[in-house]
Amino acid sequence: MSNFEKISDNIQAVKIGGSELDEKIIWLNVVRAGRPEIEYLRKNFGFDLKSLRATLSTSLAERSIFEFLDNGYIFIILHYPRLADGQISTAEIDFFLGRNILVSVHNNELKAVNDLFNYRKKENSASFSGQRGHEAFLFAEILEKLAHHVYEIIDRHSSVIKQIEQTIFASQQKKAVTEILNLRRNIINCRRIMQGHKDILASFLASPFVKNAPDRQEPFVHLIEHAKNIWKILENQNEIINVLNSTNESLLNFRLSDTMKTLTVFSVMIFPLTLVAAIFSMQTKSGMPFLDQPNNFWLVIILMALSGVAMIWYFKRKKWL
Repeated sequence: MSNFEKISDNIQAVKIGGSELDEKIIWLNVVRAGRPEIEYLRKNFGFDLKSLRATLSTSLAERSIFEFLDNGYIFIILHYPRLADGQISTAEIDFFLGRNILVSVHNNELKAVNDLFNYRKKENSASFSGQRGHEAFLFAEILEKLAHHVYEIIDRHSSVIKQIEQTIFASQQKKAVTEILNLRRNIINCRRIMQGHKDILASFLASPFVKNAPDRQEPFVHLIEHAKNIWKILENQNEIINVLNSTNESLLNFRLSDTMKTLTVFSVMIFPLTLVAAIFSMQTKSGMPFLDQPNNFWLVIILMALSGVAMIWYFKRKKWL
């Protein structure tokens, strides 16, 4: 008999277990939950209606949630970063955990979850036997895959940081500004999304599902270390991008100052030439030098050229050029 069952277009189930003597764990994967999916979960498992409404595809929780429900189920909402078109957005996944049952509800935006579900659907369930035949271990396995998904995004951030560094020192400051702002926004979004994970995992670690079972605690201790490590890497990346932004701004200011200096020097060099031209354009009838000379025009031009050369010599002597 197959361990996989397609209940509807949006609900699929796979039974995971070891030997014939072991109770099998049912993993119910629900995508884009609407009213029919909510009604199915309420009728078949008796989940709390308030929690079920929070899993609707049209609803996005603003914070991570951990609740131990009266009927013995645990309800968890977690958020993970999703990278699409170079931008980080929030992908939500909700979990209901009970005895031999795990329900995951999401909007089909987390490829890692679907990949693991398809793997469990195809592979021999005997590989999930023995002491690992518990929904807590399945939950930990899903979170482990999602943690690696986050590491992939972080690794991409590191690659972009290297590209930005090359762009800055290739004197492409204007291009670097856009790249820095995009990456800074992505890092901030990742930090906002991941900030509650450590607390949720610590709450689960203290829950009856794993509290009195040391063998079940180990993967969640490992996951908490993942959450701490991810947060630490994101903090480092945030500091690096801030330093790169400061470096880029310094280079932009230097280039602007250099341009302003060039324009100022040019303006000062033009000033004596303008002054000479203005003096000789005055309509005075006597006392104006060179006016009675046969080559008076060229004499004025030579005087203006000498003024310009004198200004250049003075600027070079002052090391302004």
